[in-house]
Amino acid sequence: MPRGRQRAEHEPADPSARSNAAALEKSSQRARPKRLALRTSAGEEAHVAEIPDIGDPAPDFTLPSIDGPFRLYDRLRESAVLLVFYPKDDTLVCTRQLCNYRDHLSDFAQLQIEVVGVNHDSVGSHEQFATRYKLPFTLCSDVDRSVCRAYGVLSSRINTNRALVVVGEDKRVWWRHSELRLFRRDADELLEVIRELRAEH
Repeated sequence: MPRGRQRAEHEPADPSARSNAAALEKSSQRARPKRLALRTSAGEEAHVAEIPDIGDPAPDFTLPSIDGPFRLYDRLRESAVLLVFYPKDDTLVCTRQLCNYRDHLSDFAQLQIEVVGVNHDSVGSHEQFATRYKLPFTLCSDVDRSVCRAYGVLSSRINTNRALVVVGEDKRVWWRHSELRLFRRDADELLEVIRELRAEH
């Protein structure tokens, strides 16, 4: 993700020293977590949260789900996890997205990836949604939006963005991507990304 850089007050005269200084500055900025400001309708800052970037530790969480309590770090003992943040159960784009992942679940499993859906709908809503469309993976209920906030996927204080986060067995964010609300990432595209991630890790 791009970050602004301040020009040094005194640049090194030697070109190699200048290059090393720039590399060090870039590395320092990479390690610094981004911050997300959520604002009220009046424009006042309501909350500031750090967003875990690629390579950062993934925030652990425990949420109620259609399969009982779900704790992220417990699942990472068995496989990496694809967190699918989506705006709303039983809506057109969200339904198509999750049904697409359902149809490729065996491909995700072959790459040792567990698919987990997350949004602010209730467990009851998730159960109806999963039953209606035969969704075989876990759907977590983040009613207070604490997990969505921790991962920086709130478009306001209440709305969940469409976003994907791959968390590796090392408990770090391997990859993340945010979508416009009316767009979705197909399983084929995701699987290609995950194959590359597996090759790197």
